[in-house]
Formats: sequence, structure tokens, C-alpha cells
Amino acid sequence: MASLPELRKAKVAVALVKVVGRIQRPGGPLWGYRDAESAYANAQAALAYYRILQTRGQVRILISRSELTSHMQSWSQATDHTNLPLDFILGMEGADPILWPEHVHDWWADGLRVVSLSHYGVST
Repeated sequence: MASLPELRKAKVAVALVKVVGRIQRPGGPLWGYRDAESAYANAQAALAYYRILQTRGQVRILISRSELTSHMQSWSQATDHTNLPLDFILGMEGADPILWPEHVHDWWADGLRVVSLSHYGVST
């Protein structure tokens, strides 16, 4: 894990950030939530944190290629990155917080652009 100031210092302009909400599988060795709804709530909590950072001007959640292009131009032209927002591409580790197939459209509207279909073993 890295802090926002350290990412800026290292000139990391864009980061793939994740929301996670794994369901506990019977007999599984890994911790998880008791059901999909709880996994969803946890993933939404992480998204809420990213939105707070966005509201404070510390980050932006990228949702389009044109936003990425614009952001990279700003970073490449800047000599001081101290106050520039980092851009986040929102990803999900495992698909457990997606409650039904059409629910992916709600996540897309929330800014989700990457889904790892599994995360540390069996996932939905």
C-alpha cells in the first residue's frame, strides 16, 4: 500500500484501485462475508471512501479514455505534482459484490471498469 503523497512523489499519475467483498465459502480457508449483500455493502463502502477523496480534490475516478488522456497530458506538462489529483481506475477483486448479471450496469454507472473474475480462490 502507498499513500497519496508517496504516489505523487513517485510520479504515479494513475492507479488501479480495488473494491473487495468476498463471500465466505463453506469449508473455505479464507475469511469472507456471510452473503452477497454483505459483500456488496463492503465494496460500496470502499467506493464511498474513494468518492470522499474525489470530493476533496485528491483523486478522480476515471470513467473514459478521454479523461485518461486529459489527465496524462496534465501530468506530463506539470513540473510539480504535489497538488495534482491522482486518477483512479476502479476495479473489483472477484465478482462477489455483483448481485445478479444486470447489476453490472449499476457498477458501471458507479465507475467500475475492471473485474477480476476470481480472487484468492472460488468467487461468484
